[in-house]
Amino acid sequence: MDKETQKHILNILRQGTLTWHVRNKVLNRGRYQVVVGKRKNGEDKKIWYRKCDGGCGSAYALKDSLLEVDHVVPVLNFKGDWTEYIEKMYCDEKNLQALCHSCHLKKTQLDIAPLRYERKNKSLDTEAPISMEEAHNML
Repeated sequence: MDKETQKHILNILRQGTLTWHVRNKVLNRGRYQVVVGKRKNGEDKKIWYRKCDGGCGSAYALKDSLLEVDHVVPVLNFKGDWTEYIEKMYCDEKNLQALCHSCHLKKTQLDIAPLRYERKNKSLDTEAPISMEEAHNML
């Protein structure tokens, strides 16, 4: 299968998680209501909130969709096995967490740091050694 087709299928799989029922379970887990006022008929006006699982302590209104569902064990790169990738992507609810944007960015950076390090070292290993003069000219 060519790279473009593979990329297209991976994007469709990722988009499918947005409407996946387990995603809603994760967002609804640990939610709570807060009374924010009164309605015209005298009943309490309530809003559903959900705390970030990332430890920052922030709480967000569920209607605002500011929480992102993230894999605890990252899915990372596709390595050629569709079954394994789909099982990782559409995993059990226990491997998912609701994170605010800030916590999600931090976690993603931690998840991909080893990949960047590995890629950087691979490129250094495969490059031909440079002369001292070339190194000096690079400075």
